[in-house]
Parts: sequence; structure tokens; C-alpha cells
Amino acid sequence: MNPPSLIPTLVDHLFRHEAGKIIPVLTRLFGPANLDLAEDVVQDALVEAMQHWEFQGIPANPAAWLRRVTRNKALNILNRERYKQKYQATTARQLLPEMLAEPDWEHLFSEHEIQDDQLRMIFTCCHPAIAQWISLSPTSHYP
Repeated sequence: MNPPSLIPTLVDHLFRHEAGKIIPVLTRLFGPANLDLAEDVVQDALVEAMQHWEFQGIPANPAAWLRRVTRNKALNILNRERYKQKYQATTARQLLPEMLAEPDWEHLFSEHEIQDDQLRMIFTCCHPAIAQWISLSPTSHYP
């Protein structure tokens, strides 16, 4: 078992070094209007890490564990959204659950994909119309 004092330090390290990789990927999947949702998913996964690792121990590859938990949380949200769309008359936008359902999800975290998503995030955040676009977007709010 790992000392409990190591867990907050490791989670802090993962937040600083992995969140910047995961959030752009999730933003691509959820759409830029849902940047806050991508951030929330990563933060929820980090909180789960702190709670889970205290009792189960730190996994052999904490970064991979974080990506897996984030993937599962994102899939849950996408499935919930798909369910809502199926039973709602109006749909805001088509999410991309097929990208998360691929067996080799790790390719989304290749250095090339991460760099592309980070560059896409920079351009998205710097676009002058983003504030107006987000305020008009019906998908800017999530359940």
C-alpha cells in the first residue's frame, strides 16, 4: 500500500501534466461550447482518483488510469445525451460517441493528436466570435 500523503502530490502532478492533454481531446468530442464540461469531467476523475487510490492503492500507471476513468465518465455523459436526444423532439447537436467507443482510444492521446487538439483549443479560445457563439449555443448547458 502506498502512503496516503503521496496521493495528493500525485493527483496534483496529474492535474498539472495530464489535464492539459485530456481537456483538449474532450473539447473536440463535446464541442468547444462545452469546454466547461470537459474540465468538469477531468476534475471529477481526479477527485475519484483521490478517493479510490486511498483504499485501492495507486495503480501501476496513474496517467492511463486517469485517461480510462475520464473516458468512462465522458462515455456516460455521451450516452446520457444520446438517450435524451432519442426521446426529445429537438436536439442541440450531434455528439461524437463513436470516437470514444473505438477499441484503441489511446490513439487520441498520441503526441500528434494532443498537439493538434491543443492547437485547435488555442485557435478556438482566441476566436473573436467565441463569446457570442457560446452565448447563442443551445448546447452550452449540460445536464
